[in-house]
Amino acid sequence: SMLEMKNELQALPCEEAHEELLRILGSEADQMTFDGSMALMYGLDFVSDPDLHPPYCDYIYTAEDILAGEEIWTQWENAFGNISEKVKTNQDNLQKLNVVAIGEAERETANPWVTEGIRHLSKELTSAGIDHDAKSYDGTYVSLFANVVLPFFSENLESEE
Repeated sequence: SMLEMKNELQALPCEEAHEELLRILGSEADQMTFDGSMALMYGLDFVSDPDLHPPYCDYIYTAEDILAGEEIWTQWENAFGNISEKVKTNQDNLQKLNVVAIGEAERETANPWVTEGIRHLSKELTSAGIDHDAKSYDGTYVSLFANVVLPFFSENLESEE
């Protein structure tokens, strides 16, 4: 679990913990429980802090069923949420982008909140006048990433060479 992994890393000196985290990400992430790997990826993606000890994020639990505190809970909750405020805050920068695209994977039913969040983001972008392409794809998020996201970046990112 994320809590067990975090506690194991916290017991190691920082450099050893960093190496162990890299090993986990490279070879064991697919062996973690779905909830554990999702928590690790979410923490690294949305609430990471490079000044913290590995795994570089606070976790919402300090022990099984014991919340770490309101501040950490709010940080985790707002990381992928609070879309309306994020779009308002970043509206000028979003309008400067050449292309904005978001997609949902139709076969991904384990976490319906992801699909709801993607649809909500599209509505907020539309309300803010941000031109974007929102599509629904037949497949899972793994196939979406491999078959749509990577080719999208390949076609749309510009090199400064």
